[in-house]
Amino acid sequence: MCSWLNNRTDLSEVQSDLNSCNSNSDLPTIFLTLNQKENNKRLISFPFELIRIMAEIMSQATQKPFVSKWASRYRGATVEDLDPPAALSLTPSDSIAAALLSAFERDYTHLTVVSSTNRALLGYISIPNLQSLLEQGKVKPEDEVRTAMTRFQRKGTRYRVISMDTPLEELEAFFEGVETGGQKQDFAVITDDNRRFVLGVATREDLEEFVKRRPA
Repeated sequence: MCSWLNNRTDLSEVQSDLNSCNSNSDLPTIFLTLNQKENNKRLISFPFELIRIMAEIMSQATQKPFVSKWASRYRGATVEDLDPPAALSLTPSDSIAAALLSAFERDYTHLTVVSSTNRALLGYISIPNLQSLLEQGKVKPEDEVRTAMTRFQRKGTRYRVISMDTPLEELEAFFEGVETGGQKQDFAVITDDNRRFVLGVATREDLEEFVKRRPA
C-alpha cells in the first residue's frame, strides 16, 4: 500500500512504484513530490487512479516498439493454432492437495481459480510457487487454495484479453511484458472476448514449441 511517492523527477519514474502499490487502497490520494530541489519542495495531491493512468501513458510513450522474434514463423497463426488444453479450474475452497493432484495428473503448471457460485474468474495458482510454499512450511496440503492463490485485481486494473483469435505476435508481446511495464508473464488465461468463460491456458513453453515445429 502506498500513500506517497517521493523524489521523482517525472511521471514515468513512478511506473514501477505504482505497479507495487495496491490499487484497492482505501487512501483517496497519493502525495507526489515533483522536481524536488533543496529547500524548494512542491507537494502535489493527485487521485491514485489519475496518477496511475498518467504514469502508464508516459511509460508507453517512451517504450520502444515491440519487435517479435518469431514473426516470420507465425504467418497469421492465432492462439487457437497452439491447440491449448482446456483450463483446469479450482474453487477457493478446494484443498491444496487436490490442486497438486489435478495438476500432476495433467502435467499443468498453472490452474485457474473460479467462483463456486457463478464460475467468475478470480485468479490462478502457480504449481511451482505452491510447491515452494509447501517446502517452506508456509502452507499445508489440507489448507484451502485461497491461501496460496494469486487474485486478479478488478478495481483500477486493465487486463489484456487473450482469446482464441488473438494473433501469436500479440501473445508473444504479452509474455514479454509489453503491456505490463516490462514485467514478463509465463502464462495467459484464454477467455472469450467478453471474459465470461475460461477456455484454456497458454504458456510461454507452448509458444516456443509451436515455433520449433513451424518451418522457417
